[in-house]
Amino acid sequence: MRRILNTLTFITLSIGLILFLLLLSKQLVIPDFPQKTDKTVIITNALVTVVPQKMERAKIKRVVDGDTVELQNGKKVRYLEIDTPELHHPTKPVQCFAKEAMEENKKLVEGKEVYLLKGITNTDRYQRLLRYIYLPNPKDASHEALFVNRYLVEEGFAYSYKYPPDIKYNLLFLQLEKKARENHKGLWQQCPK
Repeated sequence: MRRILNTLTFITLSIGLILFLLLLSKQLVIPDFPQKTDKTVIITNALVTVVPQKMERAKIKRVVDGDTVELQNGKKVRYLEIDTPELHHPTKPVQCFAKEAMEENKKLVEGKEVYLLKGITNTDRYQRLLRYIYLPNPKDASHEALFVNRYLVEEGFAYSYKYPPDIKYNLLFLQLEKKARENHKGLWQQCPK
């Protein structure tokens, strides 16, 4: 038993030493991105590695609401597989947490270069492009990016929204929505049921 404990202690210390040496030699990079415009660090699981060659690159001209943006070229993009409370609906009043969702989306992407990833469907009935949105880390060449659709659900700014045939992240987004609801994040804390 003592020999096993000694071996486990040695392995643990060895791993710690290796990580420390990698950190010192800058081979292990701990990203400090993404950041909000107010310079507070976002702690999230929505950081992913992307392959920019498989994506479109675009600049966001303005944020329309929590799940829609307008590109520099004038085209509108609707985020795939999420839905935020209504802000500009022609027949509905402004819904609870709609302004907060729009403001968060604005902090994340307005005026910035993003990657757009097409799902199966190219446009919706309003001729908006349907895309997954990724905010690249401008300080890092590792191809790390914030998966904006995921982040908005994870933090309680959006609901998971099933939009067949685009259901690639449906189960993940449903799990993230459930977790946000259980942790009373965002709209799940502020809005009555």
